[in-house]
Amino acid sequence: HQQNKQADAAAADPAAITINEPVEIIFPGQGDTLAHPDDDGSITVNWSGPPKAAYRIEYEVGTGKYHLTGSLIVRGNSQTYGPFTRMFWRAFPQYNPWHFRVVPAGNPDQASPWRTFSFR
Repeated sequence: HQQNKQADAAAADPAAITINEPVEIIFPGQGDTLAHPDDDGSITVNWSGPPKAAYRIEYEVGTGKYHLTGSLIVRGNSQTYGPFTRMFWRAFPQYNPWHFRVVPAGNPDQASPWRTFSFR
């Protein structure tokens, strides 16, 4: 009966899902260089962890006048960005390198290590 209560709470509040081990980023790989995909130009970033949990993606990209930092609150263990046209994609390399990590909501001790990748 206790498990049902926890499952109901997690469905109502994704941040209530307990994550007991560090998140591992699956894609992109450390040091990957991403080229425009031949299909629709989308990128799917994914990581370990419960698929219905809430996470914060923290990012730091670029250097100098192209330096940006921030975070996004997401639900689920993958996010798809795009589609991007080839013309739009060509702007991404000016923000190299890209660094991000995934932090489970309410559980910063289980954050993934920072991951670095770039675009070409």
